Amino acid sequence: MKRMSTAFALLGLMAAPAIASAQSTANADATVNATVIAALTITNDNGLDFGQVAKGASYTVDAKTGATAAKWTVGGEAGASISVSYDASIPLVAGTDTITVTPDVAGSATDTQSGATTLASGDSGTLDATTGAYYVWMGGSLTVPSAVAAGAYTGTATLTVTYN
Repeated sequence: MKRMSTAFALLGLMAAPAIASAQSTANADATVNATVIAALTITNDNGLDFGQVAKGASYTVDAKTGATAAKWTVGGEAGASISVSYDASIPLVAGTDTITVTPDVAGSATDTQSGATTLASGDSGTLDATTGAYYVWMGGSLTVPSAVAAGAYTGTATLTVTYN
């Protein structure tokens, strides 16, 4: 009998860790989802052109009314929110001389420049709910220093658009 109770006791001790181990672990599944949206595209339709400028004078091309304002067309997921960013200044260079442009930017979900909303760098806009289009115009202002050399001054305006 003593032998039998020792055997049952040993059997109980061997089973106890298995029971304790089974009770200390649990798991559950979670659903994982992703919605793929249209990639953003951006196309420069035309550049910003101040035309001929004189030394010592200041010039402005208005983003909302200027016929020579730069224009970009953005495409993406219809109705999505975007952020529009650009540099605070654009250097125009000829040789060792520089003229600085301060951008003026406006955007709209419709291709209507005069109805566009002024955009500070980092501001948000909404892509058209049907077409997924957004239009951005960039004008700006510059003052031509008296000491710069005559010549063709060029620079690059970079517009960055990201989904919010």
